[in-house]
Amino acid sequence: MQTRPVAGEQGPPPNMLGSALRAARETRKWGVRELARRIGVNPSMLSSWEFGQRPPKMLDVAAILGALGVIGDEKQRILYLACAAELDRFASYLMALDS
Repeated sequence: MQTRPVAGEQGPPPNMLGSALRAARETRKWGVRELARRIGVNPSMLSSWEFGQRPPKMLDVAAILGALGVIGDEKQRILYLACAAELDRFASYLMALDS
């Protein structure tokens, strides 16, 4: 199973990161408010990340994974999704500069 995109291929679907974060939270049986309180963000911000309305920054993803105690392969998979989202944002920024 290939986990990293090859040059020229598109990355993972936009909301895959949000879905993975929500699944990790639900596995821990925490509500949005509880996790938001523990990582120091507004619950509506956390919700917007989970629903793909706004991508979280890499440091926010790391805080979420740490608070939830996510380790191993699942941690690596979610960090990869976060990295792909950061690269997509950066590519969009560069394309806007080029226009």
